[in-house]
Amino acid sequence: MKKITRVAVVIAAITFVAGAIYTEGLGFFPTANKAESNNPVYALSFPDKDKNAYDFSQLRGKVAVVNFWATWCGPCRDEMPDLNQLSQDYKDRDVVFIGIAADDAEQVGEFLESTKVEYKIVTAEFDAIPLSQSLGNNNSVLPFTLIIDQTGKILDRHVGRIKSDEIRSIVDAALTSKQN
Repeated sequence: MKKITRVAVVIAAITFVAGAIYTEGLGFFPTANKAESNNPVYALSFPDKDKNAYDFSQLRGKVAVVNFWATWCGPCRDEMPDLNQLSQDYKDRDVVFIGIAADDAEQVGEFLESTKVEYKIVTAEFDAIPLSQSLGNNNSVLPFTLIIDQTGKILDRHVGRIKSDEIRSIVDAALTSKQN
């Protein structure tokens, strides 16, 4: 029953995301004026490594780097040390790094036992790829990274391995624009 409820919530979230993207494309929600409450990412919730639900509404008012990855994905594993370093560099600056794993919880748990990851990891299992597609990952490629500003606007969608300098540039610009 718990799994059915979780699947229903994920399907509802994906439907919501797809609808929001569709209506944005029709011009109903101008991107520049979209309020943070309209960002479909904030409606998500997935279990972390300790099986506690992580509610993405916690990202409101913060810059978020959301990285879709998998344990079997070489480029995903290769960029993890950079994401670790960046998460530490920005930990006191209202920037949150989240990894959304496209694996089952057991695989992710085993992987995290042998790999140091300093940022939040949640497990979306088979829902990760369709969710990433609904957010702009048209080719279903991992890794896929979103950078979201404090208002919920998606600043960047990056398919494939992303360089630290690119993340820094976008995050720093978002932090600077908040101060002005």
